[in-house]
Amino acid sequence: MYESLTEFLKNASAGNPLVWALLIMATVTVTSLILYGFWEVVLRLTLYRISSGNSSPAKPGERGK
Repeated sequence: MYESLTEFLKNASAGNPLVWALLIMATVTVTSLILYGFWEVVLRLTLYRISSGNSSPAKPGERGK
């Protein structure tokens, strides 16, 4: 399995370096956009849950109860 994948990657990169470079750039771009979207959703939901849970201001001395 790994040998065939290694051979495929060697042959693909040796054939046309421009296409290989564009493929790598596209892969990095797509991965970064997916990670950006994932963390955007996670952090917005976290902020929403934190802000909606504290709808009434805490009285002094009652924080953490």
